[in-house]
Amino acid sequence: MGNGLARKLLQAEVSTECSLGVLKFMRAIQELEPWAMRLIDSTAKYPNGMLQASTADLGAYDECIETVVEDEYGDVKVRGQYCNVHVSLGDDHSFIGDILPAFFYSHRRTQNFTSYVTDKRLPGLRLGVCFVNSCNAKDLTNIAQTLMGNVAKIVVKNCVTNEDEGISNAQAWIIGYLAILAAVIVAATGFELLTENWDKSSKNALSNTRLILSVNKDKESETYSYRFMHGIRFLSIFWICLGHSYGTITENITRLVNALHYFERWETLIVTAGYLAVDSFFFFSGFLLYYTIIKQKRNRFVVAVVAIIRRYIRATVPLFFMIMCMYLLPLIATGPNSKEFYIRFYAEMRKHWWDLLFQLRNWRADTEVSTMPHLWYLSADYQFFLVALIIIQIFRTRKWLIALIFSVLSLVSCGIAAWQIYGTNMTPFLVPVASEFSTVLDTLNHYYMLPFYHGVCYFSGCLTFLLVKKYGKAKISKMIQASLWCISLFCGLYCLFMKIEWYRSSERAAESKRVFYAFTDRILWSICVAWFVFACSTGRGGFVNRFLSWNGFVPLSRLSFGVYLIHSPFFILMYNIARERIFFSHFTLVSQCFAVMVWSYILSYFLFIACDAPTGHLDKLVFMRERRKEPTRSDVMANGVHHNGNNNVGDLPVGFIEEGPIKNYWTVPPSIGSCGDGCCTEKSCRL
Repeated sequence: MGNGLARKLLQAEVSTECSLGVLKFMRAIQELEPWAMRLIDSTAKYPNGMLQASTADLGAYDECIETVVEDEYGDVKVRGQYCNVHVSLGDDHSFIGDILPAFFYSHRRTQNFTSYVTDKRLPGLRLGVCFVNSCNAKDLTNIAQTLMGNVAKIVVKNCVTNEDEGISNAQAWIIGYLAILAAVIVAATGFELLTENWDKSSKNALSNTRLILSVNKDKESETYSYRFMHGIRFLSIFWICLGHSYGTITENITRLVNALHYFERWETLIVTAGYLAVDSFFFFSGFLLYYTIIKQKRNRFVVAVVAIIRRYIRATVPLFFMIMCMYLLPLIATGPNSKEFYIRFYAEMRKHWWDLLFQLRNWRADTEVSTMPHLWYLSADYQFFLVALIIIQIFRTRKWLIALIFSVLSLVSCGIAAWQIYGTNMTPFLVPVASEFSTVLDTLNHYYMLPFYHGVCYFSGCLTFLLVKKYGKAKISKMIQASLWCISLFCGLYCLFMKIEWYRSSERAAESKRVFYAFTDRILWSICVAWFVFACSTGRGGFVNRFLSWNGFVPLSRLSFGVYLIHSPFFILMYNIARERIFFSHFTLVSQCFAVMVWSYILSYFLFIACDAPTGHLDKLVFMRERRKEPTRSDVMANGVHHNGNNNVGDLPVGFIEEGPIKNYWTVPPSIGSCGDGCCTEKSCRL
């Protein structure tokens, strides 16, 4: 090692222990000791492909932390320590103009994205560095800053070794609780099987699994005509997952410049249908809310209060159960940046647990540091639920007035959304490849997540139900139906593909154009979905209805709520524990989407068995104390499954209906709600 470099290392302000570690390391390098060679070998050198928007070199994480040198007594002399080094520009940005022409070979528009290099909220380049654990993150930051001078700003953090940190008290309690829960589930199921005390109303894992797989075959039941919702629900959750596969960006993505190439092509915009799929969920939540609540003939106030309480319980309990399980992740999932993920997760829970508890997460504008940014949807959906439920119950007998109020609310929400972006840097819809990072964050935090943006879709769902009830049996000529199909398809395709100019150009559109799109975008999408729902609900859907009603979609849609909860943090964790960089390409991202979908469905099943089903049983014990003398099939929905007679279940939007001689209440957990057997008063039915 050169004398000049060694002198600089020793000049850094570090602890005494670190100084000794630096001296030991320099001597080991001179003597070519194996452990020192491993530390150098596992240290990142330079983010290859930086000129094509590759911003990380992860080094060799496992090689680093498994480098441990012991003396003859078994005492550790040297232990490798893996740290993340973030390098960003200092105050001098003049050299950007010198290297900018080198970026042009990758894409002509790269010059418009230089703000991503200077934005202080972004971590800059990330290098995985391996050094002796005698130096902590602060020591290494001082050493690196001494070596680099004022050329760049360097921050070293999230240093880890292979030392076992043990199990915390909280983790021990969680493991104990889950072990007891698993033992009870297995014992209860095994007892009924071994004693042949099997009954359709049994509450065990096998009967709950059977309910997930069950299909309604009663063509005379009222809910049979709504089977198409299973297909739409599954396709929607798939598109959301696919969109997050493309949209979850971290430093270990390589050749990110491909995003500019891909989204200039119209076929790639199909990926952005994930944003529209979210609005489809809002639409169905409104539709099924009205569909089910209108069946309740009891006291309006009591029905509303009980529905609000039960809806809250069924939406919140699975969420916090998932969060509880996430506290165990440090025991099973580690990697180059996992410490950063867990620090952010713990901070988010300390800061925002009450936002999640009171369903206000969509009003907190800090998703750039969130490990679960998708939870805004649950809060927005619950807020819409409260508004729509109150309106329906107050003006229950005046359907024309309800329709008028929902129409006005839809237009007002669109007007507020258009007003929000007027004169700002925000776009009329999310554009992840915007030239300014602040544009993406501001649009997400101050526009997209707020209820005004999505209000028209939810209230349009309520309006569509009224149209189905009033005109469902009306005679509509083939010509008019064909025209409505054309209008619907045009609106849907227009909402999807008109956005291509926003992806192809970095220039700011005219203010009138921005406001027009902000006002009309969700209106047109609501028109598209409304006709699909009306046509399929009234027997005019043809092959579209037959495809969406395929039985294979049923179990997939019934677990979609759990999939929605799980998939986003799964993506983020997967990136943070990745040992190697991930190439940004269609093949890689689509493959990743399928992998996460499979994992999410598996975990969603266990979420249902361990949380949703027991919650449904307890829910019924509290709110359904009186039962009919004659056995009746009721449907309670939670994680997307329908329970017969005794219990729970639900769909992505989870709704549940209880029937009894005195009580007949309903509620709907997040996303799309589905109608249960309680919707049918004469015949048993299952959606």
